Amino acid sequence: MPVSPRNKILITASFATLVVIALFSWGIYQIRSQEIHKIELQMQNKAWNYASQLDAYLHDLGRVATATAIYAQVHPKVTEKQIYKQLRANLEQSPNIFGAAMAFEPSQYRRKALFAPYVYRSKTGIQQMDIGGSDGYDYTDKEWQWWHTPRNSGKATWSPAYFDKGAGNILMTSYSAPFKRHGKFWGVTTVDIELTHLKSVLSDTNKKMPLFMLLDQEGHYIYHPKPEKIMQSTLFDNAKKTNKAELKSVWQRLKSSQAGVLKTDSWGDSGAMLWVMHAPIAATGWVFTSWVTEEQALAGSSTYLWGITSFLLSAMLFVIIGLIYITQLALKALVTKNQQSLDTADKTQPKKLADPISITIILSLLLFLLFTLAWFFLVEQKTVNHLTIAAGHRDSESYALAQAIAQVTPKYHPDIKIQVLETDGSKQNVALLEKNLVQLATVLADTDMPPAATLMANLYPDAFQLIVQADSAIHSVADLKGHRIALPTKDSSQYNTFWSLADHYGLTQADLEYRSMSNGAASFALLDKAIDALFWVSAPGSSAILDLIEAGNLRLIPINQAEALQLDQPALQIGVIPVGSYRGNPAVPAEDLATAMVPRLLVTHEKLDPELVSRITSVLFERRRELVNVIPLAGFITAPDKNNVFLPIHEGAQNFYDRDEPSFVEEYVDIIALILSVIAVIFSSVLHLLSDKKKQLVDAYNRELLDLCDTARKSFNYQQLFDIKDKLLDMLSELVLAEAEGEITTEAFESFAFTWKAVNESVRDRLLLDLEHHHHKPQPSEEQQDAD
Repeated sequence: MPVSPRNKILITASFATLVVIALFSWGIYQIRSQEIHKIELQMQNKAWNYASQLDAYLHDLGRVATATAIYAQVHPKVTEKQIYKQLRANLEQSPNIFGAAMAFEPSQYRRKALFAPYVYRSKTGIQQMDIGGSDGYDYTDKEWQWWHTPRNSGKATWSPAYFDKGAGNILMTSYSAPFKRHGKFWGVTTVDIELTHLKSVLSDTNKKMPLFMLLDQEGHYIYHPKPEKIMQSTLFDNAKKTNKAELKSVWQRLKSSQAGVLKTDSWGDSGAMLWVMHAPIAATGWVFTSWVTEEQALAGSSTYLWGITSFLLSAMLFVIIGLIYITQLALKALVTKNQQSLDTADKTQPKKLADPISITIILSLLLFLLFTLAWFFLVEQKTVNHLTIAAGHRDSESYALAQAIAQVTPKYHPDIKIQVLETDGSKQNVALLEKNLVQLATVLADTDMPPAATLMANLYPDAFQLIVQADSAIHSVADLKGHRIALPTKDSSQYNTFWSLADHYGLTQADLEYRSMSNGAASFALLDKAIDALFWVSAPGSSAILDLIEAGNLRLIPINQAEALQLDQPALQIGVIPVGSYRGNPAVPAEDLATAMVPRLLVTHEKLDPELVSRITSVLFERRRELVNVIPLAGFITAPDKNNVFLPIHEGAQNFYDRDEPSFVEEYVDIIALILSVIAVIFSSVLHLLSDKKKQLVDAYNRELLDLCDTARKSFNYQQLFDIKDKLLDMLSELVLAEAEGEITTEAFESFAFTWKAVNESVRDRLLLDLEHHHHKPQPSEEQQDAD
């Protein structure tokens, strides 16, 4: 059944209206989704930041216990007075340390059954006691994990939270580091922190710190805004109390060793939807969690969301009203057209009106275009990209350089905000990058890289630096055998780097008395002569090594076989620590010092937007002066050599590096011009040959035409003349076909046609003359003559 024009207009308008409503609704949904995703990413980054602050705080305090363990190990005849003095010094190092202890294996310190000197804070000042004495307790009992865990594992560790009865009488956790005598376990040193003070660690640097909790591996509240819940209940106690079994799945998500945002209405007494941000604390295995209601989470964006939603709804209403108005105009135009047709008496064609359906569609598209442009300027231009860069320890050069990049980038790209995350080093950085928990990372080139890692730039070279006492008998890596050495922590890539170096010189772990510890603890131990050497991988002129050199009479050892080391570790480079890098007079080092170097790289996740990567890369090179003003080390930033890298270069970075490179045509223009010239000559020659061939073909026909013409002029035989006429027709057919198939050119055919016409006329004239000469009687044929 045919559809009337009026119904066509109504159907078109209705369809256009539905499309507009669908598009605007989709737009509102997309905007809300993008904003929520941005908020989730911001919360996740905050969780990592808070967890990292706590992790760094715990690491710093743990270094104190590690250094004290080294002190006890290298001073086996330490007196009781010296022990208390050292423990008191530990408290003076940091106001965050509540207490410090040195607990000995039973009957191992001067035959005392239990001996554990302890210094702690009280309302009246710093106090001391013997935990193993009459006022203390039996710390070797199984309930005291701060003693048993390091004793059994031989590793330093944080204890579960516990109530310290008889000494501090507070809720605390302890970091315990074991020490040995004659190769056997001799005791542990500890530092204690009060759990209720953990909030101050974050609130000092985060004025708007939200409510947060710390959960241990079993779900106990290590810290809670309500102190009465600390170590008194678990997440599962809440599950039983509230009859919300789904809390178990919440806990599984929280202890997954990943940062994120969890939305649940199962946690809390109000039943409101909560947004729980969480991140692991690597030092202890605890989980940092903080929560806000969904209303609070969206509060910062509610004005923007309400504004943009109102705008889009208003725009949608405007478009729909426009469609209604256009539809009315179209219907009115249709009525006018029909009326004109009825009123036209002379049957002439009425004035043609524009098609109302076309008008409806065109104007609808124009309105939608206006909406799209408005959306782009009001929504897309507001988008802010929040990125996180994993940068290493707070006191490292890589952290300082990352801070400089984060500081300078938003000045030229306001839509890019970079947050710097403190980590334990390259190993943790690549682990975070692989999980896409960070988008950028600084790593040493000899670190095992995940498949998702791609290269942005070479930041600067880190040098192998081996430091000893000035009067040490150690003059090469091989001389380390039998000596005490401090190495970077085992969870760092530098720890593995040293053992690769030692293996090259034929040293094994059995040849050395080594201790992995933080830079601060290693510095303390070297200055106290508790160790003979320390190994670091850091930039020449490192501020940490500079402070160490200034504090003691030390020197650096050369590493002369960098070329050979490259055979096993291609990422290494041959380098030099320049004379006087750490002191001018007397110079340290006293001469240019050969060493091996490993590039510090800036890497990114392969899925990061190439446009963002390209713009950040532009900051590294186009704004280098500003970066150098913040940290001179930025002057070493270089572009990677794409022909000599062990990591794929990110597409966005490569786009930046290729920006000034000539195109293929520009780079090889001379060669291309030469090739084109040769091709042109060859093509011209071929055309010439083909042209000659075609010309020869036409010339042959022309010569045959002339021969036929000469024969006709001399002939008196009608039959011969008629045969010539037939031959001419055959030749014309052949040349017409040859011209059509391209075997001869049009010009050549025209030349032939001119000659053919002349010959044809000549043959015709010859026939007419012969007819007149014989009185118009046909000449008998030869057969007739023979018959006569």
